[in-house]
Amino acid sequence: MGSRPRVEDPGGWRMSTVLFILGVVFMVLAIGVSIALHEVGHLVPAKLFGLRVPQYMIGFGKTLFSFKRGETQYGIKMLPLGGYISMVGMYPPRPAAEGEAGAPRKKP
Repeated sequence: MGSRPRVEDPGGWRMSTVLFILGVVFMVLAIGVSIALHEVGHLVPAKLFGLRVPQYMIGFGKTLFSFKRGETQYGIKMLPLGGYISMVGMYPPRPAAEGEAGAPRKKP
C-alpha cells in the first residue's frame, strides 16, 4: 500500500473561489426574489382595494435603480435585506394639533 503520487492542481483554488463567489451572488439574488415576491403580496391587494401605492422598493439605503410606471415608482436599493411599499390611505389621517389649521376649537 503505497501513497498515491501527488497531482498538482494549479487552478483548483481559483475554481473554488469562483464557485464561492457565484454561490454568494446566487444567494443574494434568491433572497432578493423572495423579498420581491413577499412585497408583491402587499402591492396587489393594496391596488385591488384602491389604495394609492407611490413606492415599491426592494432593499434599503441608496436607490441603485428605479423607474416609474403609472403612479408607482419601482426600484432596487443598495442593501437587499428587506423591502417595502408605501401606501397612501392605509392609516386614517392624524388629528390636527391644537392651533393647526383644521384643529377643533376649544369650547368656551
